[in-house]
Amino acid sequence: MSFPGALVAALVISALPAPAAAGTPTELDADALWVWSWEGSGSLTDFTVAAGFERVYLYAQGGFGPHVRAAIADLGAAGVAVEALGGERRWATVRRGGMIGFVRSARRYQRRAPADARLAGVHVDVEPYALRAWDRHPRRVRREYLAALRAARRAAGPLPLAADIPFWFDGIRLGGMSLAAAATGPRTRSRSWPTGTPPTG
Repeated sequence: MSFPGALVAALVISALPAPAAAGTPTELDADALWVWSWEGSGSLTDFTVAAGFERVYLYAQGGFGPHVRAAIADLGAAGVAVEALGGERRWATVRRGGMIGFVRSARRYQRRAPADARLAGVHVDVEPYALRAWDRHPRRVRREYLAALRAARRAAGPLPLAADIPFWFDGIRLGGMSLAAAATGPRTRSRSWPTGTPPTG
């Protein structure tokens, strides 16, 4: 089994039907596992359950083929919530359409999936700070990033949307609030990990 980059320092935000008060992050109840690659759904489920994870962010950017569908069903049967995971740094700016397409594909899957193989949500890992333009044109990139997240939320419709956000976004001010608060919006649940290093510049 391969889990490169499985555990990510992030602030996880979701547009959920039972929100916290605006701007007030709350702790998620369960630890989560980021899974970017795996060999068999059975071994993935065994590992997840044995390690005590209750939620898996499962890479599905390549589509919802038999390999992905089997993993969602097996994990779900074991009581593990599954969110479809995808991500690319350029989704924050010039390739926003790629993120929208991914979110829409998750919605299509959800509409067609049997009740025992449905997603708990869709999860995007967009890292705008990895773009060269982050340092050259910070305000522009940050605003485009926020616009991309808003567009993704609209595309998700009733399907809960979550995004990985570094803890240090809380220290970046934009439009009278932190970038973290602007990215999460008023309907969020969150969890932060105090690791990772902000870029210099």
